[in-house]
Amino acid sequence: MVFEAIAYLLPLSVGEVGVSSEWDRELIDGKLAVLRRSSAALVVHTAKRSPEFRYLARSFDETVHDIDESFKEE
Repeated sequence: MVFEAIAYLLPLSVGEVGVSSEWDRELIDGKLAVLRRSSAALVVHTAKRSPEFRYLARSFDETVHDIDESFKEE
């Protein structure tokens, strides 16, 4: 599900495709929700792992936050 969300959102994030309908907005919001849930789960999962895994999870979580914010600005 994460890869599907990224594959759908990536072209939108670089402005190759426009959001033209309410259905598009709902689909985008759903994909963003998948990313937010997945990144949060990864942060929790890596909490007791080595620092490298925690840093990687935190980096992914921050990237997802940035992606989410960029779509809110549109």
